[in-house]
Amino acid sequence: MSVEGFPQNCSILMAESYNSSSITLSVACFNGNSPITEYRLRFKKRADTWTQRTVKTNSTMATSVELVLSDLEAYTQYDVQVIAGNRHGYDSGRDAYSKVVTVRTAEGAPSKPQRTQFSFIPPKSLRVTWEEPVEANGVITHYNVRYRRLGENGSVTELLNISVSQLVVMIHNVTYGSSYLFEIQAVTVKPGPFANVTALVEPFTPSTPRDVSVMPVSATSVSVRWSEPISPNGIILYYTIWYGTTTSNRKTVRVSAASTSHNVTELSPYTTYNITVTATNNAKKGNQSEHGQAVSVRTLSSAPEAPSLPREDSLLTSSSTVSFIPPAISAAHGPVKYVDIVVSLRQKDGSLTGEYTAARYSYGHYEDMIAGRRISLGTGHSTTDAEGMSYTDMTLQPATQYTIYMQVVPRGDGLALRSVRSLPFSNTFQRCTSKSATV
Repeated sequence: MSVEGFPQNCSILMAESYNSSSITLSVACFNGNSPITEYRLRFKKRADTWTQRTVKTNSTMATSVELVLSDLEAYTQYDVQVIAGNRHGYDSGRDAYSKVVTVRTAEGAPSKPQRTQFSFIPPKSLRVTWEEPVEANGVITHYNVRYRRLGENGSVTELLNISVSQLVVMIHNVTYGSSYLFEIQAVTVKPGPFANVTALVEPFTPSTPRDVSVMPVSATSVSVRWSEPISPNGIILYYTIWYGTTTSNRKTVRVSAASTSHNVTELSPYTTYNITVTATNNAKKGNQSEHGQAVSVRTLSSAPEAPSLPREDSLLTSSSTVSFIPPAISAAHGPVKYVDIVVSLRQKDGSLTGEYTAARYSYGHYEDMIAGRRISLGTGHSTTDAEGMSYTDMTLQPATQYTIYMQVVPRGDGLALRSVRSLPFSNTFQRCTSKSATV
């Protein structure tokens, strides 16, 4: 007759992992001459404490069985022991458990990559980085990265296979002001879930427009041309032309982004302007490029201003002379070459009999020696201009009506500018005395 007792001498004959969350054990035990009713498994990761789990079986006299230890972590090494029990219980001896068997669960899908980040690399690149998953659940062989520009049709612009040693991807020629969705997936024997990051390509300050050139068009306008910036760093919204005689009094004119030239108008004649061009793109704050080197240009000359009238009370007449104090002449609209004094002889009915230039002065001589000083006409003196032309101040006749003009002859800068006369000095001196020259 057999004597019953506790099951003894358990051993794990084989331990295999067929999936990432379980281990299959082939166990053999002496049954103690009584049907084994359950097995007690204890297991642990190498650095942990033991965890115990009981597996019930149908009462059987069989001395070997296949057990499955489930709900484990993927690609993790476990130490496993087993002990069998029957109706008498378990052997409580010190060496009742089987010898420790070490086995690793199979690889599984990794968790998401961590700390996905992006950065913009000028002029038009995006750099995306990430860290390894918290749970690799196996040996990561590579990373799948897919990305697309949001708002475009289709789910994937491009699928990239990235080496495990990189943890970084660069894409180039991105579009300013657009968002890109990146999806990053770690792969072992199977792919894990995707980690997502959305990268917004923020526009920033464009570079300065290039090749700025300026040409005078007229006395009041200049033509400005330029080339678009090398790095727009966004969508150019418009250009701004800055112009002025000094930096403190600059004006601006805005030009459409579709154009790279513009005529600036309403300028002053024969005036030097400093001109720069800036570009503004579609950044949140409308980033404006830096000012480049100012280009200087001078508008062309215009017809000079008409000379102002001498004061009426400065006009004096005698039977053969007229004297007055001539005014200063403005050269603001362009260089003045000569200042002329022109005399017209008229009949008593006012009809023109003749006209001559009584005197011609260079502008510098006139301003230095003539303007503001009393001069007389009818003296018979002569003047000669730079070209050698002579002008005689003829003797005036008594009781004769004369009309006197001031005339400005411009030097010009390639334009056919016309001389400009003053108005007649006065109509109030038609008859000063019966024997005097009148004006």
